[in-house]
Amino acid sequence: MRCKRKNLVKGSKMKRLSLLGLVFIFMLTLAGTDLNAEKEKNNFSLNFGAMGAYGIGLWTAGINLDLHLADSLMLSPELMTFGWRFHFDSYLLAPGLMLNARHKSMFVGAGLTKWFLISIDDENFESDFLLKFNLGSNMGKLRFAVFAITDFRFSGVLYGATIGIRF
Repeated sequence: MRCKRKNLVKGSKMKRLSLLGLVFIFMLTLAGTDLNAEKEKNNFSLNFGAMGAYGIGLWTAGINLDLHLADSLMLSPELMTFGWRFHFDSYLLAPGLMLNARHKSMFVGAGLTKWFLISIDDENFESDFLLKFNLGSNMGKLRFAVFAITDFRFSGVLYGATIGIRF
């Protein structure tokens, strides 16, 4: 996976937290819109999990919005953050967009994500666009998902699993 070094967010921790807060508020605002109100309610979820490859384990936290486009199709914008050992001097921020097919409570989909490393010491970078594949189930107020993330050459794969609370 190739990365480009960029200075994405200069300044204090407060600026970075403000940016993350604005994105979170934007996702909450979208959760209130209802594209297909007569058939299925759009769902907002708060997810936690783990992912890893090559002996490296990372924790994940994220927000996800399921916009029901048709009876068996949903568009799911998401924002995940990854960390290692709960050190917050740097973290990965990964916005993404998934297109999921669903049947009853199960869903399967694919989409794109792009990773940004946000660091205190201005060692920031961004990845190329990455492919993300997922499989999961929505059970009442819970959302379970497993996923795989790779580049377009399939040169390395990261696997993960999340559990979320749906609102």
